[in-house]
Amino acid sequence: MKTGKLTATVLSVMVLAACTKSETVYTDTDVEVGFSPVAETATKAFYGPMGGESNSTYDIEETFGIFAWHRILDGGAVSADWVTFIDGATDADTPVYIDNGEFGRKGTYWGGTPNPYYWPKTGVLAFAGYSPYEPLNGQNALAGAVEYTLLPANNNNAPKLTVSDFKQGTYNWATGASEVTNQTVDFMWFDANDQNAVNFGAQSQATTGVPVIFRHACSWIDFNLKPDPEDTDASGKFQILKVTLKNVYTKGDFDSSKADDTVSGSNVTLGNANPWTDFGYAETGNIVLYDDSDGTVDVSSGTFLGTVGVPTNGTGEPELALGKLLVIPQTLDAVNASTEPDNAAEAKSAAEIEILYKQWTVAAGETPNTETVTIAVTGSNASSPNAGEWLYGRHYVYNITFGLDEILIDPSLADWVSGGSDVTIPVE
Repeated sequence: MKTGKLTATVLSVMVLAACTKSETVYTDTDVEVGFSPVAETATKAFYGPMGGESNSTYDIEETFGIFAWHRILDGGAVSADWVTFIDGATDADTPVYIDNGEFGRKGTYWGGTPNPYYWPKTGVLAFAGYSPYEPLNGQNALAGAVEYTLLPANNNNAPKLTVSDFKQGTYNWATGASEVTNQTVDFMWFDANDQNAVNFGAQSQATTGVPVIFRHACSWIDFNLKPDPEDTDASGKFQILKVTLKNVYTKGDFDSSKADDTVSGSNVTLGNANPWTDFGYAETGNIVLYDDSDGTVDVSSGTFLGTVGVPTNGTGEPELALGKLLVIPQTLDAVNASTEPDNAAEAKSAAEIEILYKQWTVAAGETPNTETVTIAVTGSNASSPNAGEWLYGRHYVYNITFGLDEILIDPSLADWVSGGSDVTIPVE
């Protein structure tokens, strides 16, 4: 697919639509609606995870979906906050202007593709959007339907983007492969009430933009396996054969109105509510992060894996970095089957990571037995006996350390949202 960058703050150079569901009046110059995305914190809008570097731009090969609504306000205003825009709005006076239009790179900005959109001569536009476009709309789409509802806000209900039957892309390391096949998607969105409704049709689109912020709807997961740096005898003794993340939902429904974050200008404060429901399995709940179980079993290289060399972590210690995995935010605890609308879910056991390995502390010339260690995976809000949950917009990093006395997992939160606390869990 295409590559992109993380949490995009998109300066949308918005202009209006050619193909709409209502009568539209164009400007004399037919100024095209366009976006100039810039990333405030790094993000990728494509298959796979998202970078992590600061001040990156939205990938020039990626496209995103846009919804817009047109309304003429008293006094001929060309800008209005959300409360003013939606007050008294009806289907008749607030028609859809852009209905799930695709926007792609056009020179120095992102515009409607293949057809451009143009600003109206009067009134303002309110915008909502999501990214990436193709995986949710193209052939073999990962979603059943992508829709936006605006007017329930008039009844004190938030406007909302809904994505039904979303199936996260596949992630699999086939036996004997040299790398993982990662087709997980960094699904992002912004809502109509996140920024002012505007009309930039008479302004210079080279310098003027509508600031919007894409928020991550999924969670980013990384696992790092390494020998205990304080146990010199552990280096080169552990041969990892297979790593499997188990009991993870891969399907669900998304509703942005269930998110409890707040947007103020260019700042987003994430909440702890989960905008996902109706959890289930697209195919299986087990994700193979690494698999060399059919590989040669020896220790001739003296590396952490015991077969082929692995990259060092910058300190000269070999480690195995697995991840860049995007998952649907979910509880990590066991779940009983439920059909309740706000909590519908298939039954599952608690999430865990299973590691198949050999420990080369046997006498010379002998091959050790294959061992399995199973470690509970914890997330945010974890408290005994609950494992907590993965929250949207967070990056979870799990450092798993192999020592001759014990194996430890040290979870932390990084990059997308700072904060969180470190927890060390000894494994017998």
